[in-house]
Amino acid sequence: MEIQPIDLTALILGALGILIVLIPVFGLTVRFAIRPVVEALGRAREVRDGSATVRELEVMSARLRELEEEVVRLKNSEPYRASLPSGVEPLRPGQTRG
Repeated sequence: MEIQPIDLTALILGALGILIVLIPVFGLTVRFAIRPVVEALGRAREVRDGSATVRELEVMSARLRELEEEVVRLKNSEPYRASLPSGVEPLRPGQTRG
């Protein structure tokens, strides 16, 4: 039995020819197969993030109020008042200094 040499160029061209057809077919198949799963995960994340966003805003709002109160307390402290120039009054709650 005689072994024939393999024509590497023809083998590569044949593989590329098959891949030219198979890659788009595979891509379309995966796209249509996975699309409903991805959309369902996206909707689930939106629902979860929507409720978390409201909760996070409430927490951030409370933290901001506490920080504002702390700034007013610190600005009304004796060491800060002593460092103020004459004629400048310390902050009152709800007051801002631009």
